[in-house]
Amino acid sequence: MRGESLSVVQAILGHSTIAVTEQYAHLAPEQTQRAVDTTFADLPVN
Repeated sequence: MRGESLSVVQAILGHSTIAVTEQYAHLAPEQTQRAVDTTFADLPVN
């Protein structure tokens, strides 16, 4: 998916529902870690 949202991928592939797209969208562990790091980067560490 290379950074595109699932809804964009859904539209491009013509899937009837986002659930169909989700069946084929598998995040690599490093993608998940990058998302977590980016999302929580500004939170203070206790």
